[in-house]
Amino acid sequence: MTVSTPQFGPRQRLVTPYRVIVTALLALAAGLLVLAARSHPNPPPAFHDSVVRAVSPAPGSLGLRQSEIFVEIDPAYDGTIEQVNQTTIPEDQLKRIPNLLRVTYDPGQTDAATGRLPAGRNCVLYKYWPVGTDPARGTERSWCFNLH
Repeated sequence: MTVSTPQFGPRQRLVTPYRVIVTALLALAAGLLVLAARSHPNPPPAFHDSVVRAVSPAPGSLGLRQSEIFVEIDPAYDGTIEQVNQTTIPEDQLKRIPNLLRVTYDPGQTDAATGRLPAGRNCVLYKYWPVGTDPARGTERSWCFNLH
């Protein structure tokens, strides 16, 4: 009985210029993908209403439970926060900052109509109207945000 020894061809190199270049390009692509994802945070939601300058917490954002809620409106308008989570907010619990045209509600007050807001989704209904006109004919809008 004869034993034959296997014939091996020339040993192939594990590291080749082609493999080095492909690996470097894949690492570069992964790094650029991570950089792109981190450098472009979600844009702030756009309001389709030129009267409202800002609301807080921002629509769809994640805020702290003790956050104040406010609506900032155009100087030619007056407004109010009507409801938070379908609870009517009394006028005496709203703080108005005339020079900023801001109406603020603080759910952290001890006598707040809503009490402390729950974690999760919360929604606000506000109304605005041109100064000197009937508030009953105002425009109602709402937005929702999430709390820790």
